[in-house]
Amino acid sequence: MNRSLDALIQRDCNNFGVVRLFAATAVIVSHAFILSRRSELADPLASLTSFSLGGHAVNAFFLLSGFLIAASWDRQPNLIHFLCGRYLRIFPALIVVTITTIAIAAVAQNQLSLQAFLTSWETISLFLRAVVALDGGGTLPGIFVENPDERYVLATVWTIRYEVICYLTIPLVSALGIYFGGSKKIVGVILALSAIVLIIRSNQNAGLLVDHFARFFFAFYIGVASWMFRKHLSVSFLRTAFAISASFLLLGTPVSPVTEILAVACLTFWIGSVDFGWFGKLTNREDLSYGIYLLGFPIQQMWLVLWSGPYPVLMNVILTLLTVSPLAFLSWRLIERPALNHRSSLQKLLVSMQRKAVGDVASGMNFNRSSH
Repeated sequence: MNRSLDALIQRDCNNFGVVRLFAATAVIVSHAFILSRRSELADPLASLTSFSLGGHAVNAFFLLSGFLIAASWDRQPNLIHFLCGRYLRIFPALIVVTITTIAIAAVAQNQLSLQAFLTSWETISLFLRAVVALDGGGTLPGIFVENPDERYVLATVWTIRYEVICYLTIPLVSALGIYFGGSKKIVGVILALSAIVLIIRSNQNAGLLVDHFARFFFAFYIGVASWMFRKHLSVSFLRTAFAISASFLLLGTPVSPVTEILAVACLTFWIGSVDFGWFGKLTNREDLSYGIYLLGFPIQQMWLVLWSGPYPVLMNVILTLLTVSPLAFLSWRLIERPALNHRSSLQKLLVSMQRKAVGDVASGMNFNRSSH
């Protein structure tokens, strides 16, 4: 059965919560292979496709974000409202997760006193890198030192930096569209340039800044374009199967990164259109994906420390999901959802501050005129 993308925008008509949960779980599975087998190539898709399993999952996050963020801006193109919503969705949970991770590590380690641990440059640097620079790199004193990926405590945070940048381009694209014949043309240029970079760089080291920007911009703006043309696009199992099959046939070719992201886009929207019954309604109401995405890797690292002997991939995934799910639920109920509910309050505060600042400037100008 075909379903129009336009029909999926209503919360009760889609299962995007399931998509996000699947994507967050896929990131954990991908990291489980890397940590258990101590190699980035251990991921089942890393040596076969342009991206690892976790990489494809992150692409799905960006695709869905592009679609939903474009819809949000289309409904209410107010910059303050837009920025408040994006800030409250990302930063409160990120700050609390970072502080909680540091606090647990401080209690768990036995190399330094509590004061020495909390005031060490490693600890301070990790906090600043996570919540200011949105960088997942950084270590904590004496934590995960025996693990294969000890350099990263909050490994997934680095992608949030690119997501924030993508968010900020939406108002810019909207403004540029006024002067250049519409936003659709700007989006088309972004997609074309991103695709060209992905194709040119397909057989080279894909870890450079330009590669990350091309990949994430292409995925995000495929989502944006899907929103723009939602009335003309539909999803079905057959079309999704065809897109995935075509991407497999093109594996190893220069266009492979592009076709894989397009296939993931088809899969993302198709899963979002499938009726998952009560599970779909639950995941739309209780969105654990962000908490799982942030907390998954440090918890996987913790279980790797506690586990003695060979560490099976499946055991890593099971233990991590059993541990991270209730924590992600608490994050959603106590931090993320309450923060989003205060968006109007933050918006009013910022508008009030803006008006006061404008008033102060106007008063200053009047004072200067009167003094002459």
